Amino acid sequence: MGPERSVLTQEQVAQAEKRIGITHPVISTLRAQRPRILELNEERFKLSNAQEDNAFVANNFGFLADAIEAVGDFSLEPLDIVAIWGEADEMRIHGYALVMMVSSTYAIQGLENPVWKGLPRHLLETGTLPEEGRSNQSDLLHIKTRLQQVGESVDELGLYMYGGKDPMVLAIELARRIKEGDEDAKREHEELTAYQAEHKTPILGKIRENFGNKLSYLATEVEMALSDLEEPPLPARALELASQASEIVASSGVREQTQFGNNFYYLFDGIRLSLQVESGQLTREKFEAKAQFEIYLTKAWGYGEVWTEFTRQNADLLAEINDVLEDFALYKDLIKYSTELLKARKLDKEEAFEKSIHPELGGEAIGIVVWNRLNPLLEKAADAMREVGINPQEFYG
Repeated sequence: MGPERSVLTQEQVAQAEKRIGITHPVISTLRAQRPRILELNEERFKLSNAQEDNAFVANNFGFLADAIEAVGDFSLEPLDIVAIWGEADEMRIHGYALVMMVSSTYAIQGLENPVWKGLPRHLLETGTLPEEGRSNQSDLLHIKTRLQQVGESVDELGLYMYGGKDPMVLAIELARRIKEGDEDAKREHEELTAYQAEHKTPILGKIRENFGNKLSYLATEVEMALSDLEEPPLPARALELASQASEIVASSGVREQTQFGNNFYYLFDGIRLSLQVESGQLTREKFEAKAQFEIYLTKAWGYGEVWTEFTRQNADLLAEINDVLEDFALYKDLIKYSTELLKARKLDKEEAFEKSIHPELGGEAIGIVVWNRLNPLLEKAADAMREVGINPQEFYG
């Protein structure tokens, strides 16, 4: 497995770093403000430490935040970011401040609520969202989505630089395989090292470092604001399932989840989601983003008529599995919400939320109920697959 390939080319990146063939309103703004930026930098560079530098920028660079906000709508595709950073780097503009100003301006594009006017300066000076905006869920979700778009552009630059979406995981995996004596891994490591040496540049490194830190900070601020909003009541179905957990625990002694065939359920969850695509409940783009399910389905479709026969003979069983997986999806949503509260350091709120599901087991109560129902159905499905000539263990994962 060689490095993953970005759609970007070395020529495109090199030209963007030099702003060749690229015009962008943020670049024009930086150039217009260059005299004042350089004048302030003379004072900045006399400061003795990063803390003083950060405070100086927060207190004196609000004019640049206002100027960037005033340019109107603009894009932040990967090469846009490279070009902007190339210009800013020549002026030695404070990296974290630049990320804050540019990303927040992009994030509020399309919002008409006047409460967000001046957000780039406010974030630069205080590091927080304005209190008046923290209660507007739809606006916060808009900002969250726009910040995610910026993150996707930065991720594309990371893919270009490192030859992988998660370079640390890739490096660890290659190191493990090399230690085990895998000769292919040694070759892949050499290829990856050579690829990275050709594609890394100082500008791209600064983009990754600064966006990696400050964009995450902004995203967390938005998540915390969203989590502060009043939580919607738990779905009645969630409470119904949780109430069944006490009976299951009492009768079986089971207090933790077990799942038949490891990830065998992925195959049937893929079927459930593909049906949602057909009915219009789920977009094809979102389905394709769940790559693990498509992998399982593709493997099943490879059986051709044998797979078709299996689905025909076991339509009722598949429908029953589908119903249980709908409850499983609810369980995953609840656990995801609980995890987001923990990430946002809302520990009291997370504890109250878990207890509202089940006083002892929390959200895991629903997981116990779901797997208690799902496991025997999956076992039946495995037996039925064997009967028509499909090896279910190929799908255990």
